[in-house]
Amino acid sequence: MQPVYYKLPKHNIIFLGMPKCANSSVKSSLLPLLDLPKEVDSKKVHKIFAEFQITKAEAEELFPSCFSFTVVRNPWDRLISTYSDKINRKDGWHERLSSYDMQKNMSFSDFVDKLKVHHKEISDVHIRSQMSILKSRSGMLSKFICRFESLPEDFKVVQAFVESEYGISLPALPVINKSKHKHYSHYYNGHTRREVRDIYLDDINAFGYKFEKLDND
Repeated sequence: MQPVYYKLPKHNIIFLGMPKCANSSVKSSLLPLLDLPKEVDSKKVHKIFAEFQITKAEAEELFPSCFSFTVVRNPWDRLISTYSDKINRKDGWHERLSSYDMQKNMSFSDFVDKLKVHHKEISDVHIRSQMSILKSRSGMLSKFICRFESLPEDFKVVQAFVESEYGISLPALPVINKSKHKHYSHYYNGHTRREVRDIYLDDINAFGYKFEKLDND
C-alpha cells in the first residue's frame, strides 16, 4: 500500500496525506510533534513518516478518538501536477503507469485519454480520486479539510488545535517542491477539460471545485 494515512505517535492526530497536495510541506511542519533529536532535512520527511503509516481500516477505527485532517486540491490542477511529476519529467518517470498504456513524455491529451479508459483500474494514489481515499464506510475520514488553494490560512486551524491540545507550536508551512508549470488552465482544451471532469466528478461535487481560467490565458 502506498503511504496515505498516518497516525502521529503520542498524539491523537491522523494526517491523511493526499498526494500532490503539499504533502512535503505539511509533514515538515508536523515534525515538532515527532520529538526528533535534531533538525531534519525536508527531503527525508516521507521516509520518516513512513514509520507512522496505518491502513485505511486502522484510520477508520481510530477516527472517533482522533483529530484527523487532510488537504484537497482542484482536480484539474492536481492532475497537471501529477502529469508534470510522473509523466513529463526529464529525470525518469512513474514506470508503474506503463501497465495502463502510458509512457514517458506522452502528451497531456493522450495521458487524459488513457486515464479515461483505465482510471477505475489504477490503484496508484497519485491518480485515484481524493474521495476514494477520504471516504469510509461511515462517512469522511477527515474531520477538518484544508484546501490547497488557501492552505497557509487553513493550516492555522491545525496549528491552533495542536497548540491548544499539546502546547506545541507548529511552524508555518515551508515551500517545498513547488510546481514550476503555468496555471493549470493553460494545458487544457475543451475535450480534456470534460474528460477530467467526468473522471473526478466525485471530487468536484464533494468539494465544490470549478474549472477556473485566468483572464490573461
